Amino acid sequence: MKRPSVIGTVLSLSPDHADARFGRCMAQLPIIYQNVGEIAERRAAYEERLRGVMPGVRAARGSSSLAKGWAQNQPFFLAYQGQNDRDLQALYGSAVCKIMSERYPAPAMAPPARIGEPVRWGSSASISATIRCGS
Repeated sequence: MKRPSVIGTVLSLSPDHADARFGRCMAQLPIIYQNVGEIAERRAAYEERLRGVMPGVRAARGSSSLAKGWAQNQPFFLAYQGQNDRDLQALYGSAVCKIMSERYPAPAMAPPARIGEPVRWGSSASISATIRCGS
């Protein structure tokens, strides 16, 4: 986890730095808390920071920096708080989905078969049965 002072310095120099923006969100989720009350404070701060990243995510088009920023900053410690993470994970997931769909668009699908055209399909089951690990 990156130190908040380093993240603040990076963001003061480059406000759109994706790695630092996501890092600032994840910095709100420490490994150890001072007391039980701090968990709610940190969750609220995490949500606030994540909502602050969302406008940049919505405005970006295929930005590799956003994909890199997301990949290097995961909300790993959120699960250790022992609370319902559904809403926070949905917010985080919507950002990740938007970033990845812009960066890696879906491939073009094959056109549907014409009426009367035979359907072609393939299977690797017969091949995989003859291949052994380590050979």
